[in-house]
Amino acid sequence: MHLERQIAIHAPAETVWRCLTEFDLRKRWMAQLVSEDIENSESRGVGSVANVRMLQNNQMVTYRSTVIDWEPGRKLSVGMTGGTLPPDIVMGVVYELLSDDGSGVTVLKYDFHMPVKGFFMRLIKPLIRMGVGQVVDRDHAQLKALAEKLVAEPSGE
Repeated sequence: MHLERQIAIHAPAETVWRCLTEFDLRKRWMAQLVSEDIENSESRGVGSVANVRMLQNNQMVTYRSTVIDWEPGRKLSVGMTGGTLPPDIVMGVVYELLSDDGSGVTVLKYDFHMPVKGFFMRLIKPLIRMGVGQVVDRDHAQLKALAEKLVAEPSGE
C-alpha cells in the first residue's frame, strides 16, 4: 500500500524540520503519539533506533522505529516494525522538504508505504488506506498550523 501527500507550509524548512524531529513539537501535531525512547539519544541520524508508543483505537501500541535516511533540513525516512503490524512487515514513512524559493513557503512531500500481504489484508486494503489517509491529513493540518504559528509567534513554543 502506498500513500502520498504534499502540503505547502508558510514557514522556512528549518522550522518544519524541527517540527518533524523534535519530540516536544512532534507530539503537538501527531495526535496518536504518546512517547518516544531513543536508544542512544546522543546519536541522531541514520541508524538511530527508538521505541515509539502510540494510542491507536484506544489501545497503546509500541513500534520500533529506525532512521533510514537523515538529511537535516531536507529528508527524513523512517522504517517501523511492531505495533499492530504483522511480524514480517516494515512500514516506511518519508518526509522530504522542498526548499522554499525565497517566498517563505516550504513544500512537504510525504510518502507512506506498507506491504500488504495475504488475501484478507488485500481485501481490506481500501479501508486501511482510507483510515491512514484521514490520520495523515489531520496530522499534516496540525503540522502546518504549528509550523506557521512558530514563525508568526517565535515564543509560541
